[in-house]
Amino acid sequence: MGAPVAIPVTALTPLILVSSEAPAADPTPAPVPPSDIVFADLTDVAVKREMSLRGPGIDVGDGVVFRNEISTADGARLVELTGAVTIVHVRPSDQRIFGFYREFLRFADGTARTMGIVDITATMAGREQVIPAYGISGRYRGMVGIRSYRNSSEKPETHHAEIVFRHPTSHRP
Repeated sequence: MGAPVAIPVTALTPLILVSSEAPAADPTPAPVPPSDIVFADLTDVAVKREMSLRGPGIDVGDGVVFRNEISTADGARLVELTGAVTIVHVRPSDQRIFGFYREFLRFADGTARTMGIVDITATMAGREQVIPAYGISGRYRGMVGIRSYRNSSEKPETHHAEIVFRHPTSHRP
């Protein structure tokens, strides 16, 4: 194998097509990106929780398995959610707790999963948390988005929530 050979740009000039005509317009219209799916003003209520603590206090490896029901502002049930959270880190400097959430969302017209790290201490203080969501079947298949929630100060075991899905092919400027 020899040394690389430099080819002058002028040697490539005959390969470059030059035309003053505009290319023909494609007669098929561009596909319209599917619409985003936004569920806002939701109520997320814990129906069942089973805690698994390995000792006194909360520590890495502890967890909760849960079942929630999410309903719309008018009270219609939208989602049955089952999930689990495992404590993955307790920060020594301030005892702030972080957990890995895994959830399965069952809608009437499809299913989705969520997975992500959440600041549990911030959740308990009423700050909004956001978890990535992935559509698995039905209307949501192939979509990506988020599930967000924050504790309700009015009712224990209740969260204000929002779920947003978007097709990866939809583009916004």
